[in-house]
Amino acid sequence: MSGAPLPWQQGFWQQWQAYRRQPAHAYLLMGEQGMGVDELAQAMARSLLCPAGGCGQCAACHQFAAGTHADFYQQTVPEGKRDIPVEAIRTLNEWVVETAHAADGHKVVWLHPVEALNEASANALLKTLEEPPPRTTFILQGAHVGQVLPTIRSRCQHLHAPRPSQAAALAWLQEQLPDYGADQLQRALMLQFGAPLAVVAWLNQGGWQRYEHWRQQMNALAQGRQDLVQVASDWAGWMDVTEPLRLLLAWSAQQLRQSPQLRWHRLQQVIVEALAALAGSANKQLMLEQVLVEFVYGKQD
Repeated sequence: MSGAPLPWQQGFWQQWQAYRRQPAHAYLLMGEQGMGVDELAQAMARSLLCPAGGCGQCAACHQFAAGTHADFYQQTVPEGKRDIPVEAIRTLNEWVVETAHAADGHKVVWLHPVEALNEASANALLKTLEEPPPRTTFILQGAHVGQVLPTIRSRCQHLHAPRPSQAAALAWLQEQLPDYGADQLQRALMLQFGAPLAVVAWLNQGGWQRYEHWRQQMNALAQGRQDLVQVASDWAGWMDVTEPLRLLLAWSAQQLRQSPQLRWHRLQQVIVEALAALAGSANKQLMLEQVLVEFVYGKQD
């Protein structure tokens, strides 16, 4: 039997071994993105489909790794959509009542993020959870339990994916990214809100170079050497326009921990509001300028 996907999940994994022997019909697995919750959900699913609990060697494990296991169903937000449509859940509901292909007859559904269910799709899923098919386990994964329909929450056994300590995250990152120094990895962890897998993805995609460019801009702004409209225009051209705002959010959170001043609270509030607006159809340049105005001209306490 394979162990936990990540070192800080060992305790959870030991507990899961007891659960998987007599699994519930549905689990609500909550955890922050970038902490390894996706990997944990997949390992849970594999352990339910493998006769040995996730050995990694059998035909079931090889099929799962290849994405061809006939008794595993993954449902996420379809490409080009903002939520999981009711049609997708109706198709899922048809699949769960079909006869399983494996000899033991167990089937597993991994649905994520559960918050992406709209009212119609959530109600369609609820009907299946209220009368679950035999030997079928749902793993509903998300990050914000308060955004999950209460009736769905009540039909699930709740599990919480562990968050690594800073020491555990840093030790793991040093193994994964030996070309980066400890100081760089600590800074990257701060900028990615303590999420080690997010750090790996961010650094592998040129995140440190973008951060250095961003840091130089912020220093120049603070010293009055650069115009905020020009900085906002530059940020508006980033591939992910939210990235410079999330960097500023992480930086301001650190400032708040070091010096609990109201100006950092106000700046964080403006950033969060801008991120929410940018998720819609807000004017990017205007939103970014509003944030930078608060950064440059926000009142000292």
